[in-house]
Amino acid sequence: MSRRQQLNKLSILPPNKTVVFYSPIEGRDILVRTGTIGEGSCFFHALLHSHSREYVRLDKKGRMKLVAKLRSSLADKLDRKRWEEISSGLVAKIPFQENINEILHDFYRHIEKERSGKSKMGRNLIRSIIHNDNDKQAYQIICELITMEDFEKELLPKIHDKCAENKITECKETIVKDVCDYGQKVFDKIGKTVDENRKNFCVKKIETMIRKTVNEADNAAFKDYLSNLKDASVSVDTYTIGLISERFNRDIYFIDARTRMPYRVGGDENIKSRKSIIVMWVGGVHYEIVGRLLGKDRIQREFHDDDPLIKRINTYLFHPDLVAEQYPALIPYLPKNHRDRLGFTSDSRSEGDYESSSEEEESDESDESDEERTRSSSSPKRKKSRKSRHRRRHRKH
Repeated sequence: MSRRQQLNKLSILPPNKTVVFYSPIEGRDILVRTGTIGEGSCFFHALLHSHSREYVRLDKKGRMKLVAKLRSSLADKLDRKRWEEISSGLVAKIPFQENINEILHDFYRHIEKERSGKSKMGRNLIRSIIHNDNDKQAYQIICELITMEDFEKELLPKIHDKCAENKITECKETIVKDVCDYGQKVFDKIGKTVDENRKNFCVKKIETMIRKTVNEADNAAFKDYLSNLKDASVSVDTYTIGLISERFNRDIYFIDARTRMPYRVGGDENIKSRKSIIVMWVGGVHYEIVGRLLGKDRIQREFHDDDPLIKRINTYLFHPDLVAEQYPALIPYLPKNHRDRLGFTSDSRSEGDYESSSEEEESDESDESDEERTRSSSSPKRKKSRKSRHRRRHRKH
């Protein structure tokens, strides 16, 4: 078949349905994918289908309960230190910074227009720092001299850049110090137009406001993360893959259903030569578990790190310079910049076009973990013939 024949679009499978699919990465293997429950926790369902015999024996309700229990356990065991480390701190710092901005907007809206905060975080700040008229008057002066625009365009961008390599704990202290220094300079410039005692009172209020703000932003970001991690209806983001990989003690590889090829989720920091699981991302919204069809209609869904399939995937993703030597058939599927660097400038395929297979075929197999034995009503002879037909077709390509 021509490489320019376009692959058939893969649709999301019903839970437990297993079909054979073609991927250029398969080599001499026959790969299958199995549908998973789609409730927002499909990633967990895919991993457990591979990893847990208990999960496979359960009905839908039991599987959903097991996933909910797992997600709750992950959240309960996650402390702040580990949370701050996920994806080099991005998981914690992005919502932390967004929360600071939201809290300050709420606070300025309250001071300038006497409106209550829109967010719970903003209301918490207002209640915690404004107790009487003196407090309110002090913050009115502060908000006139240090505007919200000053925070958005001058202060916060510079501070966030300065803290780019730091964890939240360090960032909080930097924010407090730099905002207080900025406030002191502002009040020094106005000289005697403000009473000295009032000036000192306001400078102290600046520190109180910004310290309460960063603490509220930090606490809210952490609580929201734990809440989402527990919530079975909330999809897992790519940043959390490392945490889940740790919990399962597995390396996790991903195949894109559109291209049928592996793709990277971050760097290789989550690949640690452990047993491996392969999942497929289908339709941009759903994960399914991938396996290898073995003899006698058994399916393998966990792989040792030295398995030929895992070695092909790992080399393709993380050592593309070795592809030409070790897996030359994969050269056309490398990203263009890698092909150019390796001196393979011709492109025998267009974007999204790959070697085609015929329609997917359903694999009659049971719902068991790791290596699964079939429970098909088809005769063994027919199943053997069909599997041989798949092998001939794939080798011919």
